[in-house]
Amino acid sequence: MKGLDGIDLGSMRSMVAAFPQLLVAGRLDGTLEQNASRASRRGIRGLCLCGIGGSAIAGEISRSLVIDESPIPVLITRDYSIPAAVGKDWAVIVTSYSGNTEETLSSFEMAAARKATVLNITAGGELARRAKAGTTHLIPEGLQPRAALPLVFCGLHTLVETLVDLAKTDFEAISRKLSRSAESWGKKGQSPGDLARMLGNSIPLFAGCKHLAAVAYRAKCQICENTKGVSMWSEMPEASHNEIEASASYLDHSIVPIFLRSRYEEKRMARRLDAVSEIYSDMGCRPVRVMVDAESSVEEALAMTHYLDTVSVELADIRGVDSLRVDRIADLKARLARPH
Repeated sequence: MKGLDGIDLGSMRSMVAAFPQLLVAGRLDGTLEQNASRASRRGIRGLCLCGIGGSAIAGEISRSLVIDESPIPVLITRDYSIPAAVGKDWAVIVTSYSGNTEETLSSFEMAAARKATVLNITAGGELARRAKAGTTHLIPEGLQPRAALPLVFCGLHTLVETLVDLAKTDFEAISRKLSRSAESWGKKGQSPGDLARMLGNSIPLFAGCKHLAAVAYRAKCQICENTKGVSMWSEMPEASHNEIEASASYLDHSIVPIFLRSRYEEKRMARRLDAVSEIYSDMGCRPVRVMVDAESSVEEALAMTHYLDTVSVELADIRGVDSLRVDRIADLKARLARPH
């Protein structure tokens, strides 16, 4: 299948390993980017990103990377509806890998009815069928939706950068860098397998700030889906004003804090994160620091995501769990499909 060459679609490990490859397999064609550029030049009052699961997480990461520079508000919605403020002078990016996500289709219809500028990213399904010609970026199908994040992110982030009029990311260069970085895991710092073995049957608590807060949420979801185990996440600095009080009980519940540290932290944030980590250490819960080599915030978010996705697959193997199966999700879909 074009763009998915060499990937074993029956293996989560193979799909996760292909992260750098998938990052460039989802590149936009010129038409959709031109449509987004025209909408930006006409002037839009805001941007709304609609999706569920990995599609929404791709939006969260993208939003976190542009929000400090964007001249317009960028919203995320994971629901059957979109905010009342979203209307004909807004742009809406609707993302559903399968094209059949119930909530996302509902948001799509609402955005279309309000005559917003609607752009879509999907591998097919109902979304591709309903969308107007020239408004959809079709990406290769066949992946598990959660493994399609890099495939989705490339096109999505390019659209976001175009709509908010920011410089475009060079995904080819980042893809090459991520491939090289993966080859050096374990030679420089802890490998994903090392971290997975250290976690064992513990409950990981991923903590990050700014663009790495979205990555922390992604890591939590990947542990839940791939290992079927409990996982948690925290956004800093917010968690240092409330969740920190629970750290006295982390050891009792085998909770391991994992701080996702950025090379782009401002001094006040770095000092706060260091202090929180010290307090967690005082509580006896052995916090872990994860950092990746990166030349930009975009690269850092993607490199960290790839690393932690790999941790989830390694941990699934250690725990003897099939990372591909999602029985509870399949059960829920079957229940919702019954006549009512």
